[in-house]
Amino acid sequence: MAEEVGEEYFDDLVSRSFFQQSSSVQSFFTMHDLINDLAKFVSGKFCVRLEDSDSLNTAIKTRHLSFMKKTDCHAYEKFDDLKYLHTFLPLSLLPIWAGKFRMLDLHHLLHTLQYVRVLNLSRYDIRELPDSISNLIHLRYLDMSYTLIQKLPDSVCILYNLQTLLLSWCLALSELPTDLGKLINLRHLDIRGTKLEKMPPKMGELKDLQTLSDFVLDKDHGDDITELKEFQHLHGTLRIAGLQNIVHAEDALKSNMREKEHLNELILQWGCNSNDSEKDRQVLNNLQPHTNLKELTICSYGSTSFSRWLVHCSSNLVCLRLKRCENILLLPPLGQLPLLKELEIDGLNGVVSIDNEFYADDTCAIKPSFQCLQMLKIKNMLEWEKWSYEGGGFPNLRELRLLKCPKLTGILTLDYFPRLNMLKLCGAGLESVTNISQELILTDLTEIYIDECKKLRSLPEQMQALLPSLQSMSIENCPEMHSFFEGGLPSKLKSVSIRSCKKLIANRVQWSLPRLTSLRHLTVSFEECEAVDSFPEEGLLPFSLTSLWISSLLNLRTIEGELTHLTSLQELTIQMCPELQCLPDEGLQTSLSHLQISECPLLK
Repeated sequence: MAEEVGEEYFDDLVSRSFFQQSSSVQSFFTMHDLINDLAKFVSGKFCVRLEDSDSLNTAIKTRHLSFMKKTDCHAYEKFDDLKYLHTFLPLSLLPIWAGKFRMLDLHHLLHTLQYVRVLNLSRYDIRELPDSISNLIHLRYLDMSYTLIQKLPDSVCILYNLQTLLLSWCLALSELPTDLGKLINLRHLDIRGTKLEKMPPKMGELKDLQTLSDFVLDKDHGDDITELKEFQHLHGTLRIAGLQNIVHAEDALKSNMREKEHLNELILQWGCNSNDSEKDRQVLNNLQPHTNLKELTICSYGSTSFSRWLVHCSSNLVCLRLKRCENILLLPPLGQLPLLKELEIDGLNGVVSIDNEFYADDTCAIKPSFQCLQMLKIKNMLEWEKWSYEGGGFPNLRELRLLKCPKLTGILTLDYFPRLNMLKLCGAGLESVTNISQELILTDLTEIYIDECKKLRSLPEQMQALLPSLQSMSIENCPEMHSFFEGGLPSKLKSVSIRSCKKLIANRVQWSLPRLTSLRHLTVSFEECEAVDSFPEEGLLPFSLTSLWISSLLNLRTIEGELTHLTSLQELTIQMCPELQCLPDEGLQTSLSHLQISECPLLK
């Protein structure tokens, strides 16, 4: 295929340093100035790129034009001499940009560029595409993404040379032309982020499609799922939505998903009104993908259990997301997926307990379980009460997020996460985070964030020894948390935030903050805490602080002179202290570069 040949050429140029991969964005590539100058010299006037200050001064030989767009585009009469142009490519450095295109200008542009092959109109304020688009009989690439267009004219369907049609994030687009199937040379169709509720008829005639971002089934055309059998060359990501509208489960089998070996990601999405559990189960069985699949998402599935292929025929899965499948009662043995790195479980409200079956079943023999898993997110599990680790562990997990699991009680034991880097707990009913082995040292854990854990009383004892690499800790809205135990906080902490933790803040002198010589940022908010008359107390704060944020001291009248000893302080924020009348008599440190005071009406 031409795309594969192009990728080989590009990879060859990268290997020869013609292009260099961006250090910030993996999908971006840059070109050295010397290589860029050489390329412009060799291409001559055949390829022209206009910078912001350049005027349009091109020759009749120019075939490829690109320019930076920062202002509204108008006066397209400048392009009258470019009727042989093959590429019209506006560029923008900004991720979101909307230039103005008057309808008259667009008509003029389309009339002028009759030989154009590549036309990029993305991110322009275009609400309608003229019928005259049909005059561009040589057009192969049309990008209308991020525009306000509501529908495409039917005349698009006679652009028989069109190979790429990009309509992603056209938020007002609600339908595609009925005769889209006539574009038999179309290879790439991107309709992500649109309002489409159904596909045009005879989509199966687009047999050369390599990219199809979405396939949407409506309630009257559920049997259109069979059209997918014709797409044998699909690559990348495919989302199939409206699966509840399939009437006959055997139609899903005709989609021939098991033969689509080049698909990298598959999203299977049922609607919220799915009410036939048995049919949903059969449909999922029949949508078994090829074993090459890397990423899988299942949304709003209505049956009580997942298909066996999810574990036994998905050996190459790297990422799995199970969302809003509210009838599921037990999780399958996902611990046996040998390459799984990311797992998200969201809104499975029928699950009450995660037990040994989560790690392995009688037919599985991989030990240890979850041996490649690096990120685990479990959220919106409103009925989840128990989590057993006895069936296995997470030997290489780096990130653990438990969010909005209010009935999950008991103890979170860190021994099962020896390589954890980040821990986030929000809205969980846990009572303690602890460790069993006194010899356990979590050398990789650098970040802890805990919020709305109303029953949480304690963190592990001897945190200083257990978490020697911890750099950031935030604890918010945990009213039962009372102390950090003997030994205090880990010495390498750089940022600490404590908010609305009544008992913990009452024991703030025991935090032993002056011992934390690496601490730079401290946030303390006294919401729902007992009245505090003065702050900060003598010896409470370390001299290493560069940023201090204090809030909600309702009875505080004065800021103590302790602040004058913070010789490194650069940023100070004081909020919601209605009785505060004055700052320290000694003044503030000259190192301070940013001072923000708000909702302190008595301060003069």
